[in-house]
Amino acid sequence: MSRRPAGIGRDAKMRYLVIQTRDIGDVMLSTALCNSLRASHPDARVDMMTMDHSRGVADGNPNIDEVIVLVKARRNSLRYMFNFLRKVRRKKYDVIINVQGQLIGLMSCLCSLSSRRIGMDNFPWSLFHTDNVVFRSQPEASGEGDTIDDRFNLLAPLGIEIKSRSYHLWLDDAELQTGRDLLATAGVDLSRPVVALGVNSRDDYKQWPLAHFAELAQWLIEGYGAQVYVFFGPGEEDYTKSLRSLLPDEHQHSVFDDIRTRSIRELGTVFSHCALYLGNDTGPRHIAQALDLPAFAVVSPVSSKRGWVPWNNPRFRAVDTGDALGLTGEEWGRISYKLTPGVDDGDWFAKLSPGFVQARLSEMIDELGLLVAQGV
Repeated sequence: MSRRPAGIGRDAKMRYLVIQTRDIGDVMLSTALCNSLRASHPDARVDMMTMDHSRGVADGNPNIDEVIVLVKARRNSLRYMFNFLRKVRRKKYDVIINVQGQLIGLMSCLCSLSSRRIGMDNFPWSLFHTDNVVFRSQPEASGEGDTIDDRFNLLAPLGIEIKSRSYHLWLDDAELQTGRDLLATAGVDLSRPVVALGVNSRDDYKQWPLAHFAELAQWLIEGYGAQVYVFFGPGEEDYTKSLRSLLPDEHQHSVFDDIRTRSIRELGTVFSHCALYLGNDTGPRHIAQALDLPAFAVVSPVSSKRGWVPWNNPRFRAVDTGDALGLTGEEWGRISYKLTPGVDDGDWFAKLSPGFVQARLSEMIDELGLLVAQGV
């Protein structure tokens, strides 16, 4: 039998901390754990630790009492880290759920004195957990993706009933109006469909060729009268703006690449007024899913489509090189597992043609009735 946290009961005020300090997608998926903890124990305190650059996906979540923010630029300061860990210790958490194997998670477990510390069964992180969970042993296949199923295995030692693995980005009315204003100021016609195009990635190996995205953008403009919102993050502006020059002159006015968003949440406010997300499988795709914005991802040869994208939800779809080659997931997995990011991915990514992606995306658009064809 799995142990239950000491003191848990109808009147107990349990204190939980979920630690996930990696990138946007990782943090977004991990907020689903907070949602499940709150649903199972409405009176408990549920906090989440994350890095400052990703906190926006946890802010505003009604199932999180406090977002404990680690400032990335200061994590090498001994004084800062001492005070940060002392703050965690003073919270007196009953249960820590260490979602990722990073040094900050290990240090938090070590310093917290929590009676339950749950994490991955990986050395050396496992030395500081009271409960170690083996990922990918026999995960329950929910259809939401292997990664989120792995995360929810961390709740098994607590005997918590999992009611939903979904995650959400909560935006208030003022934020939604901000997104509308940003689009209108840029000249976007809000009576026509807007497609969010994600051509960038922090990891180069996740970037499908820009010329391929340009072909799809032209098809969306010509076939559906779409307006294409090409968003960008710090250091990505020049690459993003180069897409416009790949389109015929008569279509360039339908590309909007000057909208600056100051945060993850502000990007989400613009997404909330779009009809479709199309792009690489990166953090912004998870934002689209959290907003229930239909999303179509092009997955890198060295990433896992089944790992990160739901396979049972028609609103969220993806293609990878294995699909283009007509291989099963198992067959493609045996090939992609051997590929090295930044070395082997280019040639394999090239096998995923714009024509193939367009055909799959067209099926999704038609089935969901997302855009209205222009008859050209």
